[in-house]
Amino acid sequence: MTNKNVFSNQDFYHIQKLVPSHQEWFKGQKHEIGLVYNYFYNGLRNHLGLFNYDYYKNKLIIKEIDEFIGLNETIETDDFKENYFNSLVKIRSLTSLVRDSQIFLRQYIKFIQEEIFEEVRVNHFPSLPSRQKCLFVTTFNEIENWLEIFKGSPYKILKLKLNGYFHRTSGIYIDADTYPLKDFYEKAKSYWSGEILNNNEIEYLFYGKLSIIDEYDSISELKKNMNVQ
Repeated sequence: MTNKNVFSNQDFYHIQKLVPSHQEWFKGQKHEIGLVYNYFYNGLRNHLGLFNYDYYKNKLIIKEIDEFIGLNETIETDDFKENYFNSLVKIRSLTSLVRDSQIFLRQYIKFIQEEIFEEVRVNHFPSLPSRQKCLFVTTFNEIENWLEIFKGSPYKILKLKLNGYFHRTSGIYIDADTYPLKDFYEKAKSYWSGEILNNNEIEYLFYGKLSIIDEYDSISELKKNMNVQ
């Protein structure tokens, strides 16, 4: 049994990030979802190891760590003052290295996680929409939770008329950290089973055809249009 919901002419909302890599959508347009990889997965796959290409160009974290360790083994002296300043330099370098390592490690874990979730979907829940090709949508009642999660990024809210099907589940299972692989598989099974942990990150994965019937620059504009305080 799968948590697949089929519907026609249903209203949902999509938070579209306004970034150069995403084609901006506008009121009146129509799109079909589920045929190609979405911006989320394409961005994850194509920019793996390139979080900020201009800054991190040719930066290989494992090599950086090896070089840092090797440097530390050669700069010890008996001079207290020199050791003090050397320590300050090492601390700054280590802080930068840890920050960079966290960025790159999270990227690779996200990719591994998405591949595991897709493997579990294909093998056990093949009728459900893929995270790699779906459109992530939400309801009016839940949209503010997602706006809080994605605050700080430029966006607009699209009101959609959907015809197709979706999977409703909990986004809490998408937690890119250094879990054992078996934990990722367990989280994936719960995710595709539609087990809801709480109401904070309920997400909907949509496949089908959509029409954009309105767009809003902010949640306050949307609420005003809906006559909601």
